[in-house]
Amino acid sequence: MAWTEKDAGNGKQRDLVGENGFLKVVQPASAISSSLGCISPGQKKFEVKDNLSYANTLRSRNKFVDALALYEIILEKDCENIEAHIGKGICLQMQNMGRLAFESFAEAIRLDPQNACALTHCGILYKEEGRLVEAAESYQKALKADPSYKPAAECLAIVLTDLGTSLKLAGNTQEGIKKYYEAIKTDPHYA
Repeated sequence: MAWTEKDAGNGKQRDLVGENGFLKVVQPASAISSSLGCISPGQKKFEVKDNLSYANTLRSRNKFVDALALYEIILEKDCENIEAHIGKGICLQMQNMGRLAFESFAEAIRLDPQNACALTHCGILYKEEGRLVEAAESYQKALKADPSYKPAAECLAIVLTDLGTSLKLAGNTQEGIKKYYEAIKTDPHYA
C-alpha cells in the first residue's frame, strides 16, 4: 500500500510514491524560491553549514569524490570558508592530487595564517614529497599557532626522527641524536 497525504491526515488524496517505488520529492516554497536565486543570507548560511556537515561526514567515510563535489559547491557560495578549503584539500590529497591539495591548504592559510590544521596538512604534503625540512617547519608553525594541536606534534616527532636517521646514516651521528631528542621532547608518546 502506498503512503498518501490522506494517510497523513490533511484530507488530500495525492500519492507520494512514484512509479519506481521511491517517494516523490515535494519541494516546499522555500526550496522553489531558492532555485530561482532568491536565497536570503540566513538561508544561504544554513545551507552552507548543512552541506559542510554532510561533506565532512562523507569525507570521514572515505567518499572523497562526493565530499569534494560538496566542498566545491560550498566554496562557490562562500569562497572564504576555511573549513571547506581544508576539507577540499584533504579530499584531493587522498586522491593523490598533491599540488591541488596544497593550493587548497595554502588558500586556507591565506585566510587564516594561524590555522594549525592547514599548516599540518601542508607539512604532510611536504613529507610525502621527501622535503623533510619544509615539513618540520610547517609542523612547527602549526604548533606555534596552537601548541595543543596533537596531530602537528605527532607529525613533527616523526619527521624529526626521520631527519635524525638521515643525519646518522650520513655519518653525522651527534646531530642525528639531537633530532631524536627533539622528537622525544615534541611528543614523548611517539618515541
